[in-house]
Amino acid sequence: MVESYTHLVNPALQTPHWWAASRTPACKDVLLDHGWADSRRDQEMLYDLVFDPMESDNLTDRSEAIDVKERLSRRLENWMTETADPILESGRLNPPRGSRLNDPDGLSPNQPPIETPATTDI
Repeated sequence: MVESYTHLVNPALQTPHWWAASRTPACKDVLLDHGWADSRRDQEMLYDLVFDPMESDNLTDRSEAIDVKERLSRRLENWMTETADPILESGRLNPPRGSRLNDPDGLSPNQPPIETPATTDI
């Protein structure tokens, strides 16, 4: 069976802007030019990519999507456990001192990175 859903989870809602994770810079530029910079994303999102390829209808709270959401949540949690994902412990990442990171609110991965101390949560 081919999975037709995408399940996105931002545990600490550290980057609430949807556009920070946009994969297409040209698309991002157009949307930002039309005032979408202030729109926020949900902490958890579930989309049916067959019927909603533009990911505009979040199914997270819909009763008809409960089984899919639970199954994908279990898969994610199992994978995070198997890979010892540090987010499981605190819900946040603490980068090592001097880490160079993309700005979560940046418009492009090509922007200069930011440097953080070890105690800064991202």
